[in-house]
Amino acid sequence: MQVKFGQGELAHRALKAFYPLTSKLDTLAQSAKHEQRYHVLRQVAEAGGASSSDSQSPADAPPSVSSDIHHHITTNRDSLINLFQFLQEHDSDPAVKNFIPKLKDHILYRLQKLDIGYCDHTFTDEEHNSIIIPNNMIFSVQTMQVHYTTYDLR
Repeated sequence: MQVKFGQGELAHRALKAFYPLTSKLDTLAQSAKHEQRYHVLRQVAEAGGASSSDSQSPADAPPSVSSDIHHHITTNRDSLINLFQFLQEHDSDPAVKNFIPKLKDHILYRLQKLDIGYCDHTFTDEEHNSIIIPNNMIFSVQTMQVHYTTYDLR
């Protein structure tokens, strides 16, 4: 004679499946969150909805990059931004205050391979003027891959 426990056994299996994904401190709440995410993803899949990775254009899809390379930024140049138009649209945003000089400082730090952690170097006007942004246009990049050497992302 075989006894079927049904949903109780299925719930126990789900709890066992999600347990390794928790920090072992508040396992019930964390398992519930994992189960909720699982059900939402399952509903999306059943509804035939496209995930965000499916909606990427082939040009923006991450290429297969060797894991020896720390990071890869796509070279897709479809998304142009006019700097002056961008600054005009975000005029009230304090984040864009002195944006172009800060951008040129950043580029100069990178080109001269200076330690950006200190940022105590002051560039001359001549150095700033040596950075030319053609047609005042920059590219907005949507995809970047980073290969972590550890799973501890803190």
